[in-house]
This record gives sequence, structure tokens and C-alpha cells, in this order.
Amino acid sequence: MRGHHVLAFLDAFCTALLHRDEMVVRQLLKHPLAAALPQPVRDEARRILDGEARPFAAPLQALRLYHQTAHLLGVSHDSASRLEPGRPSIAPVERARQMELALPARVA
Repeated sequence: MRGHHVLAFLDAFCTALLHRDEMVVRQLLKHPLAAALPQPVRDEARRILDGEARPFAAPLQALRLYHQTAHLLGVSHDSASRLEPGRPSIAPVERARQMELALPARVA
């Protein structure tokens, strides 16, 4: 189930970038799976952390990587793909929630 750990990591990373949660982004960049992030994704995260990105700009490189990874793992389907009969479709976010990342809980 290693692929689902990767997807859970990417889901947490994208969510942290979207919410501009600097502490979580920095923690995830220290995670062993972060070593596999492509340079454009790392650069995008750095720009967001440094405040160089527009406040409401989406982390497109990270989201694209998440989407591509989900398709490669076969957990995401687009309108051009066909679901196999009898095979339930599980959303990537649901699969991502099955993995717990060692992050401290924060109270707002």
C-alpha cells in the first residue's frame, strides 16, 4: 500500500499549500517522501512559503502531481475512463484519510 501513502502525503501537502499552513508545509518538506517531489513542486512551495505567490494562487504544480499520481495508482477516474463493473470507486481523498501523518494537532 506504499502508493496510498504517497497519495496521502500529496493530499496533505496540497491541502497545507492551499491553506497557506506554513508550519505543516515545512514539516511535510522534511518528510522522507518529500525527497521525491519534482523541483517545480518544491519551487512552488518555496514561493508560497516566502510570500512570493499571490495570496489566493493555487499550488498548480502540486495539484497536478497529486492528480497524475492518483491516475497512476488507479484511484482517480476522469470522464474519459471507464470504471470496471463491480469495482467500487474510492475517492483519492478517502484513501488519503486512511493514512495518518505524524503531525501535531493544532487548535484554531
